[in-house]
Amino acid sequence: MRITGGLLGMTGQGAGSKNKYLPYRVVDWFLRHSLRALPVSLWTEKCALWWGYRFQPEPAVTTLRSGAKIQVTHADHLQLLIYYLGTFESYCLPFLRTCAGKGGTVVDVGANIGFYTLESAIAVGSRGRVISIEAAPRHLESLRQNLELNNMKNVSVVGAAVGDAVGQATLTLPRGDNLGMFTLGEVEGEETYSVTINTIDDLLEKQGVQSVSLVKMDIEGSEFRALRGAAKTFQKFRPSLLIELNDLALRRCGSSSQAVRDLLKEMGYRGWRIGRDAVDVLADDNVGGDCDECLYIHLTNRSLMQKLGLPL
Repeated sequence: MRITGGLLGMTGQGAGSKNKYLPYRVVDWFLRHSLRALPVSLWTEKCALWWGYRFQPEPAVTTLRSGAKIQVTHADHLQLLIYYLGTFESYCLPFLRTCAGKGGTVVDVGANIGFYTLESAIAVGSRGRVISIEAAPRHLESLRQNLELNNMKNVSVVGAAVGDAVGQATLTLPRGDNLGMFTLGEVEGEETYSVTINTIDDLLEKQGVQSVSLVKMDIEGSEFRALRGAAKTFQKFRPSLLIELNDLALRRCGSSSQAVRDLLKEMGYRGWRIGRDAVDVLADDNVGGDCDECLYIHLTNRSLMQKLGLPL
């Protein structure tokens, strides 16, 4: 989530003023309905973002392709794609649904406004459970509102940051970045919060979690420390892991993508890079570099690897 954008509903000359005029609203309506009728592609995403950042649509409740309702309030990368396409990172969703499984338990670490939480709640069904963890107060509020919109009873929300020890830290939105980039790293920013840090192991124990089928993690650089604080969870339940590795963000937090990969290898996991058109094995000697969507599965779970058709 690295594309910047302004606020929805801005007024005056410039960004946001177009949504006042009927011709622009007609074009917006046509694009929303046309783009949702098309398969998601790089072209449809670029079109949605190009128009959305210029038009600045007003806050609205929209419906995801999965049927869940979600409120979009700001013109940032994630929310514009949801508004115009009805989905986000659609090529990851089949992996999420299969790894989660009906009746499973998903831990959404870095839930943002709740897109992956909603998709996970649908995937596991009424017999399953989702633990949704988010540190940023503005996202927490949106997350809870979106759960209320859908009357979802199988989701527990935890307002905290995660790491390898309990403590306090400063959560910052880097200046010029979109709203998905809140980080515990050393950055300059205009919006900061003091947040409580907990370990995933402790949080899940307090929630009475008895099994975990999938962990989704996107926390802008804190992944290494979060995984160290989830060692018992991964050792006991061996969940699959859907994770973003942003090397710049990790280095701001004193780590690296290679350190995360090495840690997961030590824990008995194998990784794949999920691309828009292909899935590739993450080689052990692939030093450094970003991986926007990585899937890790424990080596003992070969049946899941085969079910997903992953290259071995």
